[in-house]
Amino acid sequence: MKVVRPATMDDLAAIKKMAASSSGGIVSLVNDTERLLQKLELSRLSFSIEPLRPNGELYFFVMEESETHEVVGCCATLSKTGGYIPQVVFRIEQDVAAGPHLSYDRPISALHIHEIYDGPAELCTLFLFRDHRASGLGKLLSLSRLLFLGLHERRFDPMIQANLRGV
Repeated sequence: MKVVRPATMDDLAAIKKMAASSSGGIVSLVNDTERLLQKLELSRLSFSIEPLRPNGELYFFVMEESETHEVVGCCATLSKTGGYIPQVVFRIEQDVAAGPHLSYDRPISALHIHEIYDGPAELCTLFLFRDHRASGLGKLLSLSRLLFLGLHERRFDPMIQANLRGV
């Protein structure tokens, strides 16, 4: 049976193995021991408090096999993005192209960079070892973040975003 539980410092070796096998494809799961330790400590602190409002807490989970205690995947949620270090995003916005050589105004879609200091909650970090990507385990791991969010609504910004990895 698989269980999803809060990650602990004891999970560091398994999380490092996940980070190494993700080949840099998951930007929130970097193969850097110090940064992974910081994430685990922030998660431990986040679970230990009852915040009055979301303030950038990180909730990091692992999926493990209950009989063998083998960690097979991980996921995380962030209560709020932005803060002291803004989140940088691009938005598709409509501009109007007009000029002396154009006889008409024409809308053009363009990417505009924005810095968000008071951003939404975020579904982040989702990884499952390849040999466990069957029987809906990836979906279960992903949806477990939403279940936690639904059970602890006060901990999260009411708007939620998810960054999806491209091919």
